[in-house]
Amino acid sequence: HKVNLILRYMRRRKLPVGLQNRVQQYVKHTMEHEAQTTLGSELATLLSSPLQAELTSCVRGGILRSAAYIFSRSPDRFLRAVVQHCETQLFAVGDFLVEE
Repeated sequence: HKVNLILRYMRRRKLPVGLQNRVQQYVKHTMEHEAQTTLGSELATLLSSPLQAELTSCVRGGILRSAAYIFSRSPDRFLRAVVQHCETQLFAVGDFLVEE
C-alpha cells in the first residue's frame, strides 16, 4: 500500500524513471528489513515496556553478535548495555555515509 502511494506521487510529478526505481527499491528494502530489526508499532503496543526492551535487546544483540567479531565473544550483560544505545537506520544501496 505504501509503495503504491509513493509510486503514484512520483508518476504524477513526472519524476525521472531511474529515481522512481531507486525509491521503490528502497521502500521495499526498508519494509522487509524493518520487520527483522525493529518491533512493529502493533506488537509494541501489546507488550509492557520491560518486555519490549528485552525483546529488542535480544534481536539487536543477535545482529551485533553476527555482524562484528568483537561482539561475538562479549558477555550478555555487556551486549545488553550496548544494545540500549543502538538505533536502527536503513540506507539504500549507493548512499554515501559521512560522519563529521
